Amino acid sequence: DPLLKFLWTTPENVAFAKEYLIVILIGFVVMTMVFAWMYIFVDDNNPNLVMVGTVVAAVVNVIIDLVGLNVFHFGIWVAAFGTVFGNFVALVIFFFHFKKKDTLCRFVKPTNSGIKAGEILKPGFPLALTYILAILQMFIQNFVLSDEGGTSGLGDSAVMDNLVVFLAIFILGQCESIMPIASAYFGEKNTSCQLLAKRMLFRIGLIVIPIILILLAIFPEAFMRVFSVTDERMLETLPFAIRIMCIS
Repeated sequence: DPLLKFLWTTPENVAFAKEYLIVILIGFVVMTMVFAWMYIFVDDNNPNLVMVGTVVAAVVNVIIDLVGLNVFHFGIWVAAFGTVFGNFVALVIFFFHFKKKDTLCRFVKPTNSGIKAGEILKPGFPLALTYILAILQMFIQNFVLSDEGGTSGLGDSAVMDNLVVFLAIFILGQCESIMPIASAYFGEKNTSCQLLAKRMLFRIGLIVIPIILILLAIFPEAFMRVFSVTDERMLETLPFAIRIMCIS
């Protein structure tokens, strides 16, 4: 309850948010391990396993959501359960990484004492700070819009999504920091897999994202239709909010 109050959950939405939050927090350890291992295993030359694990997790999540919500008409908790259980399946798949003979990921006590902690943490500090500032911005935005949530273009229904985004940004920030730590510990300068993937995504993004944003700015109602927006106030304010976000 204190956490939901801190996230400015409205009285109308608190029951749904609490139902969702409890399940997410129960599976938080599993979700943390999956997020972290995705980065570590790709860095450890096993991107195919990470791809399989994440794809299977997404499929499991979608199936549970569709069946649980549309067929059995369970509560919102089933959406959270789908996320957690999907991550659990991915975690089981990820354990196959430790069968590799050449893996650098081992459950052993570190013995390399020649590197100072500051030298290890320094490369990851800028990215970690970036994610912390993003979290701070989100909290301030929620506070400002707490009384007039409908005008934000998201509304009270975004509280649960905000929670997941908060957890994802926080975990992602820690994972990004892990990369230079692992690289420095083994005396490596790993600039291949992660940076190459980000370069490719950046190039693709420069082509694809502007097209999507232009279409959204011209036809914001199409985006709203996908998410079944029915609230009258949202129908009035959301198109303008979507256009502002697209331009930004």
